[in-house]
Amino acid sequence: MALLGGTALTFADWAKRIDDDGKVATIINLLSQSNEVLEDMLVIEGNLPTGHKTTIRTGLPSATWRFLNAGVPKTKSTTAQVTDSCGMLEVYSEIDKDLAELNGNTAEFRLSEDMAFLEGMNQQMAQVLFYGNTAVNPERFLGLAPATRAS
Repeated sequence: MALLGGTALTFADWAKRIDDDGKVATIINLLSQSNEVLEDMLVIEGNLPTGHKTTIRTGLPSATWRFLNAGVPKTKSTTAQVTDSCGMLEVYSEIDKDLAELNGNTAEFRLSEDMAFLEGMNQQMAQVLFYGNTAVNPERFLGLAPATRAS
């Protein structure tokens, strides 16, 4: 059985987040990362219920250098269909109602906790964008440079 303090905010956690005036303390996020790539990502709705199918060109036709009165062989391009999987990254920020209301500013207290959840998702998304490997972690999507081991 897991200890409650490992998955839910406790009175001890609450006390660490309140300043001397009884207000929600400013938290210095030393664990924050700058992942600008996430700001530049384009997102489109998939054309499948659990992914997106595209057709890609896999080969170009070969041109032929020829002499006068010489023929040109037939050639063609080649294509393949690729299905990219999607991944659902989720987390739930849950705080006991009575604990959140202790200092009288529930919204600010919740926001201070929610910011950590957003940062955690930010870091996980950036990691999978580059190193995600559906052969190792099928619930994720394929990254740009897939890692060969589980992470």
